[in-house]
Amino acid sequence: MDEAAAATGADPLDLRARNAIPAAAFPWRTAFGATYDSADYAALIAAARTESGWDDIAARREAAASRGALYGRGAALFTEVAGGGAAAQDEAKVTLSTVGGRAVARIETVTGGSGQSQAETYAFILARETGLDPADIELVASPSDCRLTGAGSIGSRSTVSAGSAVADAGGRLRERLLALAGLRANEAPEDLAIASGAILRRDGSPVMTLAEAVAASGGEIAVTGVKPVAATFPSGCHIAEVEIDRETGLVRLTRYVAADDSGVLVNPVVAEGQIHGGIVQGVGGVLGEGMRYDSAGQPLTGSFMDYTMPRAADVPGFITLDLPTPSPNNPLGAKGLGEAGTTGALPAVANAVADALRQIGAALPPLPCTPLRVWEAIRAAEF
Repeated sequence: MDEAAAATGADPLDLRARNAIPAAAFPWRTAFGATYDSADYAALIAAARTESGWDDIAARREAAASRGALYGRGAALFTEVAGGGAAAQDEAKVTLSTVGGRAVARIETVTGGSGQSQAETYAFILARETGLDPADIELVASPSDCRLTGAGSIGSRSTVSAGSAVADAGGRLRERLLALAGLRANEAPEDLAIASGAILRRDGSPVMTLAEAVAASGGEIAVTGVKPVAATFPSGCHIAEVEIDRETGLVRLTRYVAADDSGVLVNPVVAEGQIHGGIVQGVGGVLGEGMRYDSAGQPLTGSFMDYTMPRAADVPGFITLDLPTPSPNNPLGAKGLGEAGTTGALPAVANAVADALRQIGAALPPLPCTPLRVWEAIRAAEF
């Protein structure tokens, strides 16, 4: 899209906006049979445009030129699929018991975390449904005796699918607890509520604690929640800006704005961290990360002495914007976001490098854009 904009003299964001599906047209069935659940691409573009100072690029180009540097910007408007999987459904088992007079819960799923803070996220979901203290909720991923079904932690699906199954289990558990308390208090379950570890009447007076409810049920209550698999389609508009040293070919990322639609965020702090990590991975893929081999197929990049990964000094502070359109495909309204940062950063940063080089008629070299490759592209254009 950036190349098309350069060839036609169009503004890259305006060109994307003209080709974007309108928000009112969702759900949108594509020619390939996928059905996009929800999005507002125009809002993403507008927010990223404002926060990035898109229309003030000339001043930054001139400042860079005064230092003998090239300055470029690049955009990416993307939609990706997340939350699917090979299994027909995801299940989550919740077991409520007591320890030391307190009600505690154990969540079992077939998703295993690798840094996504699943324990905290699932605990928050269950606590919201049951009134439990999140500190009293434990996650056990894929125990050896697990008989649950699910597609695991792949494709940005953990919260969307397993998290929704946890929410379903929490709802079933809440119904069980309210029914039990209703019999004890001679009250209709719908006239009762759960909060702060107790079951309450409408006037706020307690019927029983959750620990007492567990004891009345024989010491344990177990329920299994189910979520049929259904894909979500997160989207975003990312804008990157880079400065290139013409003498060395070194590319420096100077600005980055990420406007993302990841649906309803269950854990905003974790979500922002995943966006940051994904962006850095995309930056690395464009500016340095690449495997090299000799003529016999022996890897030459076998350690981090040879394989370049971005460090903190290689990236600026990111501006992240959350513009959710809830997904109708799960009860949380969530969409997958584990790959969103990388999906946006790869094209945005590559487009920024291409835009900087375009100022002198140089072509984007093959990725990764190492200083040597960029320097060679500059020299080819100059001579």
